[in-house]
Amino acid sequence: MKNSSKLLAAGTICLATILAATWIAPAPPAQAQDKSKSAKKSTKPAKTKPLGNTKNLDIKADQLQSSFSRDAEELAGQ
Repeated sequence: MKNSSKLLAAGTICLATILAATWIAPAPPAQAQDKSKSAKKSTKPAKTKPLGNTKNLDIKADQLQSSFSRDAEELAGQ
């Protein structure tokens, strides 16, 4: 129990340090676009892919989510 609380404390400190470092770090400077080159505009319409049927993927995703939730509840109970 002592070791797990020490590990949790160390993990929390590491996470806080990483978050603080990313929050404090300066953002990279923005660069303007080079407008010296003339932009060519295409006269052809852009080709788009036809939309696929995602119903099967949605069903699989729902099944995966429910099985994950069920397994997590089982694990928490143990």
